[in-house]
Amino acid sequence: MSIVSNPALALAASLFLVCAPASADSVDFSGKWSVSGHMIRGNQYTLVSPVCEFQQSGDQLTGTCTGPNGTGSAVGLTNGASVTWQWHVVATNNIGLSGISSFNGRLGADNVVRGSWTFSGRPGVSGQFTAMRP
Repeated sequence: MSIVSNPALALAASLFLVCAPASADSVDFSGKWSVSGHMIRGNQYTLVSPVCEFQQSGDQLTGTCTGPNGTGSAVGLTNGASVTWQWHVVATNNIGLSGISSFNGRLGADNVVRGSWTFSGRPGVSGQFTAMRP
């Protein structure tokens, strides 16, 4: 029997398709995220603490990040619960550093993204970060 020839079955099938949940691995990273991280090399201690606001379309992220000493655009990619983005930091005061911060993390069951980050102003050094929705 064809679904098309049975209207009740066709309606049930279409409702199943409309109501089927998205993949368990798909995550929407849209919205605000408070980021906190650090890296240490010798006597250099670098902190990062922006609030990033993302818009997600498919697996693409765009947005802005604003911290106490810098602001700028952000672009990235998602893959299930994994997320990567680059923040193009422009210093907003004399203690801020301009450059590119790169973040690579994964969303945990506790809704916190954890991962590593690098900064172009500190070549060869990496640190850890967390990001959570405020």
